[in-house]
Amino acid sequence: ADPTAPALLSRTPTYPYPHGMYVHKARAYVSQYGRLKVFDIGGERPSELAVLGGDFGRGPYVDDTNLYIAGSRGFRTYDASDPSPTLLATRPTPEDTKVVRVLNGFAYVGIGEGAPLILNPTSGGMRSAEGGLWTYDVGDPANPQRVAQTFTPGASHDVAVVGRTAYLADLGGGLRVVNVADPARPEAVEQFSSDGLPYTLHKLGDRLVVGVDTLSATRVEVYDLATPRAPRLLGSTMLDGIEVQFDSDGARRVYATTRDAPEYMTRVHIIDVDPAGIPSVLGYVDPGRYSGDVAANGETLYVAGEMLRVIDVSDPATPEVVANGIRLPSSVTLAIDGDRLFGTAGASTSRLWVWDVSSPREPVLLGETEFEQPGTDIHVRDDFLFVANGLYGVRVFDLSNLTAPTEIGWFPTVGHAWGIDVPDGNIVYVADTYGMLQTARMVCR
Repeated sequence: ADPTAPALLSRTPTYPYPHGMYVHKARAYVSQYGRLKVFDIGGERPSELAVLGGDFGRGPYVDDTNLYIAGSRGFRTYDASDPSPTLLATRPTPEDTKVVRVLNGFAYVGIGEGAPLILNPTSGGMRSAEGGLWTYDVGDPANPQRVAQTFTPGASHDVAVVGRTAYLADLGGGLRVVNVADPARPEAVEQFSSDGLPYTLHKLGDRLVVGVDTLSATRVEVYDLATPRAPRLLGSTMLDGIEVQFDSDGARRVYATTRDAPEYMTRVHIIDVDPAGIPSVLGYVDPGRYSGDVAANGETLYVAGEMLRVIDVSDPATPEVVANGIRLPSSVTLAIDGDRLFGTAGASTSRLWVWDVSSPREPVLLGETEFEQPGTDIHVRDDFLFVANGLYGVRVFDLSNLTAPTEIGWFPTVGHAWGIDVPDGNIVYVADTYGMLQTARMVCR
């Protein structure tokens, strides 16, 4: 009643903690991890009317008849005429949806890591300060139709540097090309939109292999880099699964791991890239759960899943799991350098492992160390290991003693560091979640 002195009337526990809330008339809709709660707020103390299970994300919106939910890789509509809303339709999205607003029969859905949607009261328009914006016609809430989409650069997931040109896998902006002739002044020169989300990059001679996430599958694209700043698409092929990771034999054989969306089962694909640049799948094997990275050592692959798996690919049509190593957490990234295999992963605390793979089928754990935040990408150069360390930027480890890698330096990045490349010299290239390519000159003594 007095806006200068608000008075608390009641307090109602909503464990687990809420991600978002929307109030419409006498009801409050509270979205939480794994559930949605509906409260009657007509009296002084809220009373719980209904609880719905499922992923209800961060952004509910309610009008007189319908509930709209932004959640994990999806946008959903519900009939809200009853206190317990009934699901009408689900539409998948490439990344988690963070927020939804409805205006004049259209739903505006914010995609990815961007800031919340902003309503312009003058024009009635919506914009997303970062990330992407998808627009649905919800004239029939049971059959929403996507009518527009706008991706804005906001999350560079991987980087690969060839000569004086850097390539960024941008989850919002497609494949981006950057001139790094002067590493202190990177210059964007080209951007290629993509039917999907460029997720992972891999250098294969004078070609670039790009893994594009199409929501339920992965498209592998091969580009010719003869003209580095104008890559030319040579061919593509489709893989089952998402969140692809690559390695190769350096010539024409590419190895890829993907996971299926619901069960987190890993698939390892053996891909041949012919002289014309056309990729084709030769064979695959399903080694287990929790897809991670892949590293190639001759005709032996190391795949990070629920454990370190060793796979024989001497017959590419019938790859075979020949050994299992130590148990690992999910989302491990790998890098191999000669007879040394490195892995990093984690949650609040990350771990770095070092294996001796001089006997390829019998990796021997040499040492390990811990550091804060998960490592999302790693690169080895000489006796130094560079780790893209999310919120903490980039960490550098001295590998002169493989039984006890020692952190010797770090530098911050503007956003979360996701991808890293150290192609030559002492320049480090980092892709971060703000859609930026950052460069740093490292002096290692």
